[in-house]
Amino acid sequence: AYAAFPWARNVQTKMLLGLYRYAPVPDHELDVEEATRRLRDCFPFVGLLDRYNESLWLFARTMRGARDIPPRLAAVNTNPGYYDKSASGVEFLADYADADAVIYAEAKRLFEERLAAVRRRRVG
Repeated sequence: AYAAFPWARNVQTKMLLGLYRYAPVPDHELDVEEATRRLRDCFPFVGLLDRYNESLWLFARTMRGARDIPPRLAAVNTNPGYYDKSASGVEFLADYADADAVIYAEAKRLFEERLAAVRRRRVG
């Protein structure tokens, strides 16, 4: 897998910190707390590939005024990197004990929190 290559280690964390994604920065020099703060505070939308349909729906709701995406269109995933849904979320990243695993866990938490908030507003 891509993330197993040493040069690909912590790519998401580096990009959130404004660093070149393949910069040779040691793990202990990455400010993971700042990266998760930026993810939380600077990105109004966070989607998950293994929750693609819900991510599209949440994106439409987050971008105010967007119409609901018809289910027949939302079910189409054209991303060539789409992986087997039987290995999802943090479990899929269990072999990667790097900063990006922390970032993914925070992204998943944000996704669940924001999805629940939008669903509550829709019902209420």
